[in-house]
Order: sequence, then structure tokens, then C-alpha cells
Amino acid sequence: MNLNTEIDLDQAVQIMKKGGLKATKQRLALLQLLFEKKDFYQTLAELTKQMREQFAKMSNETVYRNIKELEQLQIVETRLFDNGVRAKFQCDFNNTKHAHFICEVCGRIIEIEQPDITAILTRLPGFAIEQEHFELIGKCADCQLAASSK
Repeated sequence: MNLNTEIDLDQAVQIMKKGGLKATKQRLALLQLLFEKKDFYQTLAELTKQMREQFAKMSNETVYRNIKELEQLQIVETRLFDNGVRAKFQCDFNNTKHAHFICEVCGRIIEIEQPDITAILTRLPGFAIEQEHFELIGKCADCQLAASSK
């Protein structure tokens, strides 16, 4: 089941303001970059490069700090990949607990329903689960089709 409900940039800005962050030109530009590729995780290096096209003196630290602040407000999701931290626009502000399918070829993200892990938890009596993270990694239909037509 694909959970992609259309989230707009205005909702993110409202959440940001309610969370105490000012809607600066830089933050709005960063949100726009994330929103434009909301189905993909982007590296912080990619985001910094794109931000420097608009703001020549933008530092890595500023991008990283803003990503962390936006993540705390659940506007942005981050994930550690083999080549570093990547960020993406939160797909559903009403359902921040969800799972992903990630295409290992093109990097596209599909939001899916969080599976019921009750059976797993019963096998861990006395354990305190502090975080759940569920992902399926494989090849999307488009990338499979492209590979089979070569």
C-alpha cells in the first residue's frame, strides 16, 4: 500500500514556524530543494552544493544544522547510508511512523504502511524498544524494466 498523500510546502512552513524556527530565505530554499525531490534521499553534500548556487557563502555546517532542526520538527527524515547521511522531505506529517521501499538503482523512495511487529516483540520479553525502522530495499518496476530491455 502506497501511503504517498500529497503534502505541500505550506504545511512544512507552518510546522516550522510553530516549532520556533524563522522562515528565512535559506530555510525556505532548503525546504524547496527537499520538496522538489521528495521521493528521494539527498546527500548533505548535494544539498549544500545546490544551496551554494543560491547562497554563495552557505556552509556545510549551516545545511547540517538546518537539516537537524527540521528533522526534530519531523519535517525532514534522515537516514545513514554507506556514503553518509541523507535527508528527504517528510512524506506524511500525519503519519510519521511509516516504512519505506528504497530502489537500490535509482534511489526512489516509496512510502509503505508500517508492518505490525507484534510477533517480533513477543520474542523479546523484557526488552525496551526505543526505535523502529523498517525498510525494504530492492529494484523498482521502472529499473527492472530498464534492466530487462538491455
